[in-house]
Amino acid sequence: RPVPDSAFLCRFGPRGGWFGGCTFSRVILSAFSAARRSAFVAGVALPVVVGAFGAQAQSLGNSPYSRLGIGEPTAGAGLVRNQGMGGTGVAAPTSLYTNEINPALNWHTKYVTFDVGITGQLKDLKTSSQEQRTGNATLGYFALALPIRPRWGAVIGLRPLSTTSFENRTEIGVANDPAGRVEVQYKGEGGLSQAYMSHGYRIVGGLSAGLEASYVFGSIETTTSTRVLAATNAGASSERSVLLDRRRYGDFLFRGALAYEQKLTSGATLTAGAVTQFGTDLSVMRRRGVERRSVTAADEVLESLLLSDSVRSRSTLPASYTVGFGLTNATNTRSIAIEASSQAWSQFRADGRAQRSLGDAWRVAVGGEWTPDPASVESYFRRVTYRTGLYAGQTGWLDRDGTALRDAGVTWGFALPLGKVSTFEGATLQTSFAYGQRGFNSDVAVRETYVRGQIGIAFSSIWFVKRRIE
Repeated sequence: RPVPDSAFLCRFGPRGGWFGGCTFSRVILSAFSAARRSAFVAGVALPVVVGAFGAQAQSLGNSPYSRLGIGEPTAGAGLVRNQGMGGTGVAAPTSLYTNEINPALNWHTKYVTFDVGITGQLKDLKTSSQEQRTGNATLGYFALALPIRPRWGAVIGLRPLSTTSFENRTEIGVANDPAGRVEVQYKGEGGLSQAYMSHGYRIVGGLSAGLEASYVFGSIETTTSTRVLAATNAGASSERSVLLDRRRYGDFLFRGALAYEQKLTSGATLTAGAVTQFGTDLSVMRRRGVERRSVTAADEVLESLLLSDSVRSRSTLPASYTVGFGLTNATNTRSIAIEASSQAWSQFRADGRAQRSLGDAWRVAVGGEWTPDPASVESYFRRVTYRTGLYAGQTGWLDRDGTALRDAGVTWGFALPLGKVSTFEGATLQTSFAYGQRGFNSDVAVRETYVRGQIGIAFSSIWFVKRRIE
C-alpha cells in the first residue's frame, strides 16, 4: 500500500500534546474525513461557498480606486502560503499545500488537500485635508487539490477576482445662484469571483505544463446621486435623485502555465515558471434606472424609472504575464523565489470605451520559507514553517496628473502543524500578514496605508487506501 513520506509524517508531529494528536486536531480531522467519505465537498460545500461568494461583495473596506475597470484586483496573490512569501508562487512548488498560482506545478500534489482561508484588512486613507479609517473581513478562498497520477494533479476552487467598494461626496456650486450648493455622492459596491479548475502534467524530465479554466461571475452596482443643500429661495432638499447602473458579469477566463525544474549538483532544485492569463471579452448584462429617494426616511425609494434592462455589452480584460525563479534546498526545508508580473490595464475597455485613469501595471516580489527541523520531537517551534517576503510595483491607476500610483509592502507568516489523527491525515493552520502603502508617490492622490491578515487551514489526506489491518 502507498505510505506517506517522512516529511509528511513529521510535518504533523508526534502523538500527544496540544499540537500532536490532541483532541482539537482529532475533532477537526475526523470531521474532514467523514465529510470526504460522504462526498460533502462535492455535493454540499461547493454550492454553499459559491452562494456565499455570490451573495457578498467580498469588500475589505472603502477603496476609492475600485471605481475603475472591474474594481480593485484581489489583494495579494495566491493562498495563505503565497501571501506570506510576498505573493510569490509561480516558481515555488510544494507537495504539502495547493499550487494555486502556477497550474503547471499541480503535478507535485501528493495528498488530497482542502484549503480554506479568511482575509481581513485595516486601512487608513489620507489626503492633504482628510483622513478615514476603514476595514472589513471576508471569506478569502477555498481550494481542493487532487493527485490523479504521479505525473498529474488537479485543483478546483473558488477565489475573488476583484472587489468594488467606494463612497465619496463632494459639493459643487450652482450656475447663476451664488448661494446654491449641491451635494454629489458617488457610491459603488460588488465584486467578481472565479470558480476554477486547473490541471498540471509533468511532460518529460523537469518540464511540466498546466491549464486553468474559470468561470467569472458577479455584479457591480454604482450610483450617482445629487441633492440640493442650499439655494437663494429654498433650504436643503429632503430628497435626492439617484442614477443607478448595475452590471452583471458572466464569462470564461483561461490561464496557461509552464515550469521547468533542474536538480543541481548540490542537491538543490532550481525552478523556472511562467503563467499567462489570456485576455478576454467578459459578457455583461447592464441595467440602468433613475430613482427619487427620501433623505429623512432612510433612503426610501419614492419613485423609480427603468431606463434600460438586460442590455448586453462587453468588457475587455487585458492579458497578464508572470515569470519567476525559485530555489529549494535538497531537504525541502528552505526555499526562496523571485518573480515579476505585468498587466496592461490601459487596454481595458468597457462598452468599447477606454478609461483615462487606467494605465499599465507591474509588480516584482521576492519571498521565502524556512522550516528549521520538520522531524523535531523536542521542539514544536522547530516544526513550524516561517515565511517572509517583499513586493513593490505600479498599480493600474493614475492620479489626476497622470502619475501611475505605486504600491509596496512587506509580508510574513507561519504554518503551524496541528497534529495527526492517523497515518494518512493531518492539518496545518496557516497565517500571513502584510503591511504596505499605496499612492505614496503622488501629492494629489489618496494615500492608503494598510495592514492585511489572512488565516487559513489546510487538511491533507491520502484517499483510497485499502486497510489491511482493522
